[in-house]
Amino acid sequence: MPAKNKQSTIAWIIWALLLAILVVMNLWIIPSGSKKIMDSADNPASANLLDLQIVGFSETEVYTVLNSLGEEGRRQYAQFALREDFYYPLSYGIFLAFTLYSLAAFCLRRRIRVLIIALIPLIGMAADYVENFHILSLIRQFPDLHPGTVQIASVANTLKWGLVFLSAGLVLVFLVWGLVQKWCRKKSVNPLGC
Repeated sequence: MPAKNKQSTIAWIIWALLLAILVVMNLWIIPSGSKKIMDSADNPASANLLDLQIVGFSETEVYTVLNSLGEEGRRQYAQFALREDFYYPLSYGIFLAFTLYSLAAFCLRRRIRVLIIALIPLIGMAADYVENFHILSLIRQFPDLHPGTVQIASVANTLKWGLVFLSAGLVLVFLVWGLVQKWCRKKSVNPLGC
């Protein structure tokens, strides 16, 4: 097997493994951890997980959520942040970075641009860890929440979601771009300015 084909096969295997891990996290591990938190909450109707707020949260919202969780719900949330939500950012961050790197490398000539694009989900992953650390701090601080901790967790939350959505959008853009480039090369026609 030529070296290039072997590298391509290895890349596909790595990508498939990363995808499988992400699917398992999204379909079983995260929902099961979230359910455990909600099942132990004092008032599950008002206890939306802070991680899932897309545009951040205020001190009042944090207080409402943590109060609604109750003592056992907060304990479950802290355990969730230390276990399941420790691995989840790794799973989506590495999957998106690997996918973006692979697609962008096919479409772009300059490696520095490819690397910068592949860093976007890794920065989102880092923001998720900052958010998780500060949510743990808020759980420990409850009921005396520190406004600075709330603000940092909220900004990290918004940054995380923004970069995850940007990464997913870029995956789609590079996928379409790569397919168009491949089609143009295959047809050796240049109708789209490829």
